[in-house]
Amino acid sequence: MLGSAKSWPHQVEIKLDGHHFASKLRDLETWLQGWEIPYQVRTTFPAGTLRICFAEIKFADAFRMTYGGKLMPEDEVEAAMRADLADEEEYRRRADKRRR
Repeated sequence: MLGSAKSWPHQVEIKLDGHHFASKLRDLETWLQGWEIPYQVRTTFPAGTLRICFAEIKFADAFRMTYGGKLMPEDEVEAAMRADLADEEEYRRRADKRRR
């Protein structure tokens, strides 16, 4: 589910260790769900880097106080959202070609 950058303007970029990536991701998601915090997870490059997206700054701040990470400037958020949308459209085009 892609929302607009305006819907998820507060994004925290966090790097996860490759060996423990899955367990750390589960830990993050369990914490967010336990506090009933609405969020989206986006992958970025390099591998192992995630952006956790929040609708409200208070949730982004709480996440950063617990797990660390860097709050991304809004112009970078806008650019990342446009790139995500472009990637998703390209994947759809490729999938449509394979179905034909």
